[in-house]
Amino acid sequence: MASHPAVTEHPEMRYAATTAEHVRKRAALVRTSRSEPPEIIVGIRQDIPGRIDSSQNSLSVGVRLPLGTADRNRPLQAAAQAELDIAEAAELRVRDRLQAERATANAALEASAQQVQAEKNRASLLRERATLLEKSFRAGESALPELLRTIAAAAQAEAALVRQQAALGLALARLHQTLGLLP
Repeated sequence: MASHPAVTEHPEMRYAATTAEHVRKRAALVRTSRSEPPEIIVGIRQDIPGRIDSSQNSLSVGVRLPLGTADRNRPLQAAAQAELDIAEAAELRVRDRLQAERATANAALEASAQQVQAEKNRASLLRERATLLEKSFRAGESALPELLRTIAAAAQAEAALVRQQAALGLALARLHQTLGLLP
């Protein structure tokens, strides 16, 4: 058989691996980030007192530097780790499923190829028998019903061979599908 692409090349497997890698990077970011990012706060205030007094405007600028605490980080790290565990489990499930599907499709293809070979042998033998019986009929040594049964059996064997060849094509198409190959 021809060599097939690795399971890691299957589009579904690449998607699962990419998702898991994205979650790993997010979890690493949560582990390295100890606090919220700094914030700059800008505000404008306009006071309009009464009729006589003039309005007062003020501008306020502030900087907030949050300090990282374990209380803040612990739930975020736990959530990131849980998400990472789920993504890695999904990746393993996809890998196992694709490997099982590939093994099943390979076995089905091999069995179908063996059945095609068996049908070829059967059709060939029945064709040969029909030819010999036809010669025997022409020589007057065989009866017509026996010749007709033999010809019908040879025709049925040919039809079974064609059906089995179609089944072999279907098994090959299923194998290609499990490999993630386009038709």
